[in-house]
Amino acid sequence: MPNLEQVMLYRDTPFDDDLSIQSTELQMLENVASPKCKIQVISDNISFSSTVHSYYTTPRND
Repeated sequence: MPNLEQVMLYRDTPFDDDLSIQSTELQMLENVASPKCKIQVISDNISFSSTVHSYYTTPRND
């Protein structure tokens, strides 16, 4: 079961201007992030926070 609980990404916008690369990297978190992983992106001109929506399901033992 994925278990990453928090990710903080600091962007230096003059150098990190390719958002498509960063978007792809964030999508890879789906493989290692827990269903409640909090993602925070911080830069000099934006701050964004979100929660990963994982589609991983645990089998139920009813």
